[in-house]
Amino acid sequence: MDYGIARTYRLQTDTVERLDALAAELRIHQSRLVDVLLSRALDDVDDGVLVLQTRPVAYTLDRIERR
Repeated sequence: MDYGIARTYRLQTDTVERLDALAAELRIHQSRLVDVLLSRALDDVDDGVLVLQTRPVAYTLDRIERR
């Protein structure tokens, strides 16, 4: 897998702590875990399984619903 693109995102502290704990438990790098989890979430959005409802306000996510 190619991990040649570096990105910076702001995440909540507890999200990072959960990510770090799971990566340590699985003994894998955080970048790999983030890639797998984000890919799964994006696949769910594409398949209509995960629906993101927004309001017309910049950067506001109203609700996430799994079907």
